[in-house]
Amino acid sequence: ERIMKAQAMGDNRAQDYMKGKKTMEINPSSPVIAQLRKQKDADEALAKDNCQLLFDTALLTSGFTVDSPAEFAARVFKLMTAQAITEGEAPPGGAIDPEIV
Repeated sequence: ERIMKAQAMGDNRAQDYMKGKKTMEINPSSPVIAQLRKQKDADEALAKDNCQLLFDTALLTSGFTVDSPAEFAARVFKLMTAQAITEGEAPPGGAIDPEIV
């Protein structure tokens, strides 16, 4: 998939045709999955965002690329900000929206 994207004369239609389906195996007894189940009941939007983050990180660790690197980075920054606030290290002046250049 990476090689097809790197081809200068590559045809996007051929890339879509040649792209294989990705399969993500989930261990239901994983602590991450257990936490996602709890989040789904408490805050479905947060759980959905974290599921997408889990999928994107699985893509990256498997050697694939994420569809939208800017959205992936925004989710990572949001998670880091939430972690900092949880630990009592809120940024001065409130939360700052990440700017991706």
